[in-house]
Amino acid sequence: MADKPLTDEQLDALVAADPGMADAVRAIKEARDSGQLPDMAPAIRSGTITDMNTLLDRLYELPPCRYIDPAPEEFRPREGRLAEMHTAVLTDAESACPIAGTAAIAPCMGVAIFNTVTRAGGVVHVAENEDGAPQMSADSRNALTALLAAIRTDPAQTLEVRILGPIDNGAQNLDGNGLGGRGFISDAVGILNAQPNLLFLSADFMGKSFATAFALDTRRWEEGLIKGSATIYRLDWNLDSQISVQSMRDDASNVVETVDTMPPGSFNEHGLCDMRGVTPSPPKTLKDDDLDRLAAADPSLQKTMEILKAARREGKLPE
Repeated sequence: MADKPLTDEQLDALVAADPGMADAVRAIKEARDSGQLPDMAPAIRSGTITDMNTLLDRLYELPPCRYIDPAPEEFRPREGRLAEMHTAVLTDAESACPIAGTAAIAPCMGVAIFNTVTRAGGVVHVAENEDGAPQMSADSRNALTALLAAIRTDPAQTLEVRILGPIDNGAQNLDGNGLGGRGFISDAVGILNAQPNLLFLSADFMGKSFATAFALDTRRWEEGLIKGSATIYRLDWNLDSQISVQSMRDDASNVVETVDTMPPGSFNEHGLCDMRGVTPSPPKTLKDDDLDRLAAADPSLQKTMEILKAARREGKLPE
């Protein structure tokens, strides 16, 4: 059985089919929300705990996030879209880009949200104010709020949430009393807790099992998240730029694939990029002639180009 709680839609369907099951379903919901079902992962339903200190303590006690393993073999970078700091990405299982992810969240918070009815999913990268104030930034608040508003068409639809980060338990995030306190953790959790029909499945922060980069594959939400990120470079015709060349030289051994275009899509004024219905541009892998041209222009890239060629021969790069 999948390690996830039954949704209200599944239980309510039982009652609709047989009204005599109403009391039993009510008892199942109560047992599910309190983690008393032996073969189900415990979850915390939004609004059931109003004290922030208690809520954060309970979130911390949830089992760690589940991950799909191994990640590099499970997703192609061109299928996904990255949420940068203070932004969110929304997609669904029908999209040509069904993956949303983020990275560098050690001092920040990544929130993965999934609509169990429509199979839309999104990731938001939440951070503090850049001036050092211990509250969520206005841009992060806008992005999280926009994602929550767009991810479902009916408040009766159940949302499931996994939280990752921050890993630092510095005083700027807490008030010194357990896990409760002021700061952007409480700000983000408070916004989520105010939503109807939302289930917290995991909350990995402050020293728990943790990934600084992760992705949500809307086709495989029940299996968990993708831990880590795959290295990808946008190799267009501006290859003489110092940043691109240096990145390739430093990390070529970790390259999963090279493409000349990233998935299309732009962020709106609220910091939300909606990838639903978007078709990515066809990828292009640089051929040996292209790589040889780069090595001729900059001999220090010779080793990097040979690594890329070897990766193609081994089937690690698409033809």
